[in-house]
Amino acid sequence: MLAVFAAIFPADLIRAEPLQDLLPEFIDNHNLIKAAKSDVAAARETAEAAMGGWYPALSVTVTGGKEKQQKPSGTDDQLLISREADFTVTQRLWDGGATSSAVRTAKLSQEQSEAVFTSTRSSLLLRAFTAYANVIRATEGLDYATRSEENIKKQTELEDALVKRGAGFSTDVLQAKVQLAGAQARRTRAAGALEVAKNAYRGVFLKEPGPADSFVKPVLPVDLLPTDIDEAVKRAMANNAFLVANNLTSRIALESVNATRASSYSPTIDGIVDWKLKHNVSATTGHQQEVFGKVQLSFPFNLGFTAINTLKATGGRTQRRQFPLRRRQDIHRRSDPQCLGTIEDGQE
Repeated sequence: MLAVFAAIFPADLIRAEPLQDLLPEFIDNHNLIKAAKSDVAAARETAEAAMGGWYPALSVTVTGGKEKQQKPSGTDDQLLISREADFTVTQRLWDGGATSSAVRTAKLSQEQSEAVFTSTRSSLLLRAFTAYANVIRATEGLDYATRSEENIKKQTELEDALVKRGAGFSTDVLQAKVQLAGAQARRTRAAGALEVAKNAYRGVFLKEPGPADSFVKPVLPVDLLPTDIDEAVKRAMANNAFLVANNLTSRIALESVNATRASSYSPTIDGIVDWKLKHNVSATTGHQQEVFGKVQLSFPFNLGFTAINTLKATGGRTQRRQFPLRRRQDIHRRSDPQCLGTIEDGQE
């Protein structure tokens, strides 16, 4: 498709679009952004569903059939057409914090998906900016290499003319030709680098870049740079979506430990209301109605004490997820001098 487009509209008829005009379409239509948005929507719905653990649950059971009871000798057997409708409302009252932990986990997962979306968007913005800026840089490099070659070529011609008039040295001519060969090689490499940059542009924006000299150099927001290293670290720890997402991974793992402890070592207490409508049930002819309310405590416990193993396994996975975050914090400490140099370069 790009080849057909390039054949119909030559590159010299296409003007390069400013970066601010390219970014909205690039971001909105990228598959990674669409996938991240879908993850955010799914996590939001999951968080809403997790709240259902505290809502009452209604169970409806309707049965119908024949009921036959064989009585002791001397009493007639009974054969009845029975029908029954049972309505049960169950409200969770307490479960040691398992439901609350599930709700918190779902909300943390939603925050994590939003952080991943922000991180994905930032990565794509950086990718787009890099592709655009590389074309500008490669163009400037080719222009510099071309001008350098032309200057050295003129110098070579001048040295050659001096030798022909007997006013120069042949060694100067040879040296100038060596320099010219080096300049030509640099110009060739610069032209290749420009083609590589253009291909990267096509791969990112899925369109022809247009004439390289028509690119508009973006204005860097230098005024938004932090003033010192402490401010830079503070902003990164608070706003860096990648760090936020990984920190949430550790918090989610801690919540999984809480949920495992609650479900393994705590009973559940439910409030239950039963309403039953019966007709010809249990050898009792006619209509009956039963309403029954109760508080029920349940505590299933494995006599092999496997709950201990489950809790230890969950704790081990939690510690494992915390190691990458600690490693990133160590890297951040070691990279402070580099960060300071970057800030100083930007301020200059």
